[in-house]
Amino acid sequence: MKKIFFFFYSLISITITPQALKNDWENDELKGKVSKITIIYQFPQVSEGEIIPQNYNSGFFSKQYETLYNKQGKKIEKNIYDSDGILQNKESYYNNEENLNIPIPPPQNKKTENISKKDRQKKKFDKKGRIIKDILYNENNKYNTIFNYKYDNSNNLIQREIIMYHSDGKILGKAITIFDNKGNIIETISYGQNNQLIYKSLSKYKYDDKENWIEQILYDNTKKEPIRIIKRNIEYYSK
Repeated sequence: MKKIFFFFYSLISITITPQALKNDWENDELKGKVSKITIIYQFPQVSEGEIIPQNYNSGFFSKQYETLYNKQGKKIEKNIYDSDGILQNKESYYNNEENLNIPIPPPQNKKTENISKKDRQKKKFDKKGRIIKDILYNENNKYNTIFNYKYDNSNNLIQREIIMYHSDGKILGKAITIFDNKGNIIETISYGQNNQLIYKSLSKYKYDDKENWIEQILYDNTKKEPIRIIKRNIEYYSK
């Protein structure tokens, strides 16, 4: 069951951004001039109706993840600490114009389909240039993965559907992700073969005064119990 959870969690965690991004703040969906963000994973203990966060002792979720940005919104450093606060991994990024990420230009309205034989990929866009379908094919030109997207009237992505296929063309599973108007995941639903429900969850958020979320509580909707907490400590440049 744990393997199934992480398989579908990896699907719903995929981020597809159909528009060009100016910097890593936007890429990481952060508002304001963020200097540093620290992410801590916790599991909840419920006592007398109150949620009490507890730290993980081992594994991926026991680590603390820290990202630093320059004043132009580019990542300059990423650090990973273990549960005792000892640095385990450090990544530094170049901070000059030649090494900045180059944003991908938005699709042109004149062309609504783009097919690449090399990548075995087909994309469809609506009249506003928004991607609405992304199809990946296997070596036998059968479906591998299909991504479907829906938007609201303000051009916000509100739903993403991911359909996975076996090599023989049969459906392996499906994951549906629903977003709020801030771009945060608020509901995930995963189905296996024969469309049987495997996993369903809801997320609730707390925000700071910059409208960045600083706490996410993930609930298992089948049991309506909290199953994970993510806390983000966000620091900002003063000017």
